[in-house]
Amino acid sequence: MARGGLWCALRLPGRPPPPPSFGVCAGAPPPPRAPPPEAGWAELAGESFFVHEEGCSYSDRLARSLLALPGPPPRLTRFGSIEAARACVAAGLGLTLLPEATVERQLRDGLLARVDGPAVPPVPVQLTRHRRRWTSPAAQLVADELTRLLGDGDG
Repeated sequence: MARGGLWCALRLPGRPPPPPSFGVCAGAPPPPRAPPPEAGWAELAGESFFVHEEGCSYSDRLARSLLALPGPPPRLTRFGSIEAARACVAAGLGLTLLPEATVERQLRDGLLARVDGPAVPPVPVQLTRHRRRWTSPAAQLVADELTRLLGDGDG
């Protein structure tokens, strides 16, 4: 906790929970210079990417994937809000990689178009707390329910 902020994560025992659906989305359909079906990172590397700030697991994985490719460095612009990245993409300025839940409405309304790209590995979910802090019954209930909903069913 820093200056009133709180960082929270959820970790479940056993296998990681099923990942949320991720989408690489382009600007207003049809996507500019649509990549070939099931394009890999190499085919997408020449595009500008608008992503969430550093420290965001899926944006950081995308950056690492693009930086590992030979050739010029990728054009990555990071924002502190998902809305800013979505707005740049909707304006046709490039691509983004965001959880599908954050772009469902824009995809449905035709403001963004899905671009088939490489599979994105699941992002782990963790719940952490300070081991010396008391866990309230309400916090324990939330942890138990999240484990039940997202867990692998092994207990």
